[in-house]
Amino acid sequence: MTTSTTPDANRPPIKMAALCRRLAISEDTARRWDARGILPRSYRVAGQRHWRPEDIDRWEADLRETKGVTKAEPLDTLARELGEAVVTATLEALGEKPIESVKVADVAREMEGRLEAAARQLAVAATAAGRTEELPGAIGAMHRAITERLVKRRGGVQ
Repeated sequence: MTTSTTPDANRPPIKMAALCRRLAISEDTARRWDARGILPRSYRVAGQRHWRPEDIDRWEADLRETKGVTKAEPLDTLARELGEAVVTATLEALGEKPIESVKVADVAREMEGRLEAAARQLAVAATAAGRTEELPGAIGAMHRAITERLVKRRGGVQ
C-alpha cells in the first residue's frame, strides 16, 4: 500500500529495483505485495515507489523470526493448514447455520480478510525460506483445501 509520508532523512530510501534485488523477487511481485499489504508501506516520489530502510529491515527481521515453513518442509502443507483455518474461522463467524442457507456474498465477505491474511502469512513464510517460486502452487493448495472443506460442509459430512 502506498502512502504519501516522507522517509527518515538519515538513510536513503530503498527504490523498487534495489528492493527486488535484496528480496530476490520481480518488480511485478513487489508491486503485488505492496498492493496487498505484504510489504511495509511504500511512499511515492515522482510516481516511483520507495520504502524506508528501517521498515524493510524490521520486515526482514520479522521474516527471520517467522515460524512455519523451512527449506525442507512442503509449502503446500502450510497452505492447506491456512486454508483449513480460514474456513474454520469463517464458519464460526457465520454461526451454526447450514452452509446452504447462507448467502454466497456473506461467506465471501467473511472470508475476504481471512484469505488476505492467510496469503500474506504464506508469502512471508515462503520468502523467509527462500521459496517464493513455489507460491503459485501453494496458493492453489490453499484454494483446494478451502473448496474441499466447504464441499464437505455443504454435504453435511463435517
